[in-house]
Amino acid sequence: MTTITIEIEADEYADSPREWRSACALFLGGNRGINETEVLFSDHDTTDSFEAAVLETLPAGAYALPVYHYTHGNVALSTSPIPNPHLGFDSGRAGVAFAFPGTEIEEVEAELSEYAQYLNGEVYQVSVEGAGIDEACGGFYSGDAIREFVSEALAGVVL
Repeated sequence: MTTITIEIEADEYADSPREWRSACALFLGGNRGINETEVLFSDHDTTDSFEAAVLETLPAGAYALPVYHYTHGNVALSTSPIPNPHLGFDSGRAGVAFAFPGTEIEEVEAELSEYAQYLNGEVYQVSVEGAGIDEACGGFYSGDAIREFVSEALAGVVL
């Protein structure tokens, strides 16, 4: 009998998706419990003045979307306000996303969701060992991607 071991663990060395994903430029304020602030709004009196100043530097067709957060144990990010049962002390406007021309709002939402997964430590590594297999990979953000990796690792194995 052949034993195959599949291990799924948190990927402690995952790169931030902000390093390789670029549907938008993301600017978050630092006082919202989000630990990877890229830019603070300190040079502007309001978020609106910041948005206007940045939009002037971007190509025609770029647009700004508000970024809201809910931080209560974990982080949720969205371009729509997030309902909060905790009277609002741990939610609200966190910043702005500048979408590049041709970018759909759904792409920005997907990028925010993936970034929140990263902030929450919801990125995984997988190893498959046994029956002549020794495969390992990290940086998985979804169960579908994990299943695909495992299926490919087990391709050709007769159980």
